[in-house]
Amino acid sequence: MAALRKVVVVALLAALLLAAVVFAYNNPGTISLDIGVTRLERVPIGAAFALAFAAGWAAGLASAVVAMLKGANERRRLRRHLRNAEDEARNLRGLSLHDAD
Repeated sequence: MAALRKVVVVALLAALLLAAVVFAYNNPGTISLDIGVTRLERVPIGAAFALAFAAGWAAGLASAVVAMLKGANERRRLRRHLRNAEDEARNLRGLSLHDAD
């Protein structure tokens, strides 16, 4: 199963690389980019596309990491509350009904 997964990942990466090469070959022109703080002149279209793709991928990865960290924090909080509830239940079971008299 793990070998099949590796083959699929390598095939997907190879297809992505091939698509990028074909895109860059079919779009040999250059463009100007204004990125807010500076203006870049004569940037190859393939490089601009790859940069935009990488920036989008990084933003998606960052948002996924934030969601995972929030989930881990919530699990940690819930485990602490469960431990406290279990301790309280154990203490209540240990009390004798005759202690109330």
